[in-house]
Amino acid sequence: MTKTPDITIIGGGVIGLLTAREFFNAGATVTVIDKNLLGQESSWAGGGILLPLYPWRQADAITRLAIQSFSLYPALAAQLIAETHLDPEWNPCGLLITKNPDITAAIDWCNTNKIAFQQAGENFFNDIDTIPNNPLWLPEIAQARNPRLVKSLKQDLINKGVSLIEHSELTSITQGRELNRAF
Repeated sequence: MTKTPDITIIGGGVIGLLTAREFFNAGATVTVIDKNLLGQESSWAGGGILLPLYPWRQADAITRLAIQSFSLYPALAAQLIAETHLDPEWNPCGLLITKNPDITAAIDWCNTNKIAFQQAGENFFNDIDTIPNNPLWLPEIAQARNPRLVKSLKQDLINKGVSLIEHSELTSITQGRELNRAF
């Protein structure tokens, strides 16, 4: 007998795995399907920076989403360590932007969004081969090491009993009846 999950997520990158985790935690049965190994491709190659570069150039909706997401990572990292014993290597290491021609917009954005910042002094550039242009230091910005984050998320979902299907490319989807279930 085949059991149909409440939610099927196509794509097992960081976003797909985090989405599966949220749906599971809300009470849904979840399956994640990926055409390759989970967490490869973009998730594997990404830099892990939890704030877009030059965030002041982004739409306000992206800012709201990024700041909300950024605030959730410390608790997520702690939960993943406690539940999987795998450290996603969330690290509040700061973000140094060395070339910033729109410094006024950057400072306005930081002030509006209560993001700590300081103008980066010469000591930041002792070991960096660059000529800075209005550099800005954001000391509270963090990063996660993507391969470690994927590994801990995957283990968390396995521990929870979420169905993870790798090496399965979807070629078609058949829509069935809709459920009126709220999560």
